[in-house]
Amino acid sequence: MTASPPTPGPSSINVFRIPHSRMKELVDAHLRRVDRIGEFTSAESASALDALLQAVYEAMWELKSHEYIENHFIMDKLKARLQKKQVSFG
Repeated sequence: MTASPPTPGPSSINVFRIPHSRMKELVDAHLRRVDRIGEFTSAESASALDALLQAVYEAMWELKSHEYIENHFIMDKLKARLQKKQVSFG
């Protein structure tokens, strides 16, 4: 009994669309929140300001992690594929 070959996928899959959409949503959402930073002026809103700053910090960490993964793993794999197919890039 022989195994059938895998079904080929679409000829062009945009592997960056979903992660990049997520990063855009993340940044846009936090920019809207940071626009309201002037509302945090009283002592009772200090905890709300702390929560906002923590959320922005976590969002920036996620963005930095996304870029690191993209730059160090995904791009290296794509470069290797291009080199294997003898496609030059600069």
